[in-house]
Amino acid sequence: MAFSERSSSEADEFPLHDLRAAIDSMPQAVLVLDREYRILYQNAAAKWMSALETGSSFADVQRAIERRTPDGRLIELEDGPVMRALRGETVENEELHIRNRDTGREFTAVYSAVPIRDNEGSVVRAVVNISDVTEQRRSEAAIRAGEARLQAIIDNLAEGLVVVDAQSRALTWNPAALRLHGHETLNRICPTWIASENCTRFELWTGRPCPLKTGRSNA
Repeated sequence: MAFSERSSSEADEFPLHDLRAAIDSMPQAVLVLDREYRILYQNAAAKWMSALETGSSFADVQRAIERRTPDGRLIELEDGPVMRALRGETVENEELHIRNRDTGREFTAVYSAVPIRDNEGSVVRAVVNISDVTEQRRSEAAIRAGEARLQAIIDNLAEGLVVVDAQSRALTWNPAALRLHGHETLNRICPTWIASENCTRFELWTGRPCPLKTGRSNA
């Protein structure tokens, strides 16, 4: 039997309740809504996120759920990813901050939504996938904060410090290192202190062409 024939046969025999069980066990929220924004189906993750019952209406969702963009702008339900899918748009990886007014629960989610059409091409439903990325965003923020603290420590060292990579290229000079050479910023390092035999070292450490080769000065 050909692979395509076998796949089709197996798909026909795959029990619907097994498919529903698989979707229910997914960590991502999955919902199906009709054109009136009534929740027809939601898996366990969706129920946890929304705290709404299957069959909840547009008014229920509008009352309970507040949506904001990452920069804090409020998004009305009509402009959210689900309503846009019900109008025929495909939405991919749209990030929103969600607050449930009933439970007080807040989380950051990434939405994807697609319209489902009937034989005449009219949108009759929308399927929505929601991933909770709260912990990921918190981890990213913690990394950025740690990098900022490290940079502040380096910038305020009394000793000069140059950070180089495995190829001996300078990644950063702290202010003390620049002051030791009589300069305020790396871009204003004067080439006059570079002896011709140190051109290669200059290029490795700064990642810029040696001024003695190009004849240009950054002073």
